[in-house]
Amino acid sequence: MPKLRFKRDRVTLEEANEMIEKADSRMKRALVAFLYLTGCRISEALDVERKDLREEGNILYIRIPVLKRELGYDHVLPIGKESPFIKYLYAHAKHVKEGRLFPINRFKAWRILHNLNPDVWPHSFRHNRTNVIIGEGGTPLQLQIWMGWKLLGTADEYVKKSPHLIIDLAHKVK
Repeated sequence: MPKLRFKRDRVTLEEANEMIEKADSRMKRALVAFLYLTGCRISEALDVERKDLREEGNILYIRIPVLKRELGYDHVLPIGKESPFIKYLYAHAKHVKEGRLFPINRFKAWRILHNLNPDVWPHSFRHNRTNVIIGEGGTPLQLQIWMGWKLLGTADEYVKKSPHLIIDLAHKVK
């Protein structure tokens, strides 16, 4: 298999939208939507089963099977129904009665994403989600919980590297 080269470490909303529009199946659109909305590792996303989705009011709760057992338990991510691309996840999930939402291996998932946008790699979605959370004012603790990290220091490092801190400061300084 040829080595894939990726040029971007984040996926913008516009890029995700382009990937979804280019996707030729319900599952591929849902995969892009899922990765964009959750920021999960690709292997975590591929292990999510239909039974891991639970709807309550205007929130879709997704139980994420954490593969890096740092936490020792799975975590649940709440996704609001007004979130971008949520409709693609719902459209796919209603056709999956049981079992994995994405019954493919990670190499097939990588290939799907690469074919939709050769500059994007699966972990780009994870980096983007951290920046979205920070940009919306998320604390390091909230980021740690969302991403399923064992150490708060990991979240602190992402916050320190985020351009949002400097941009926010530029708006505040007169």
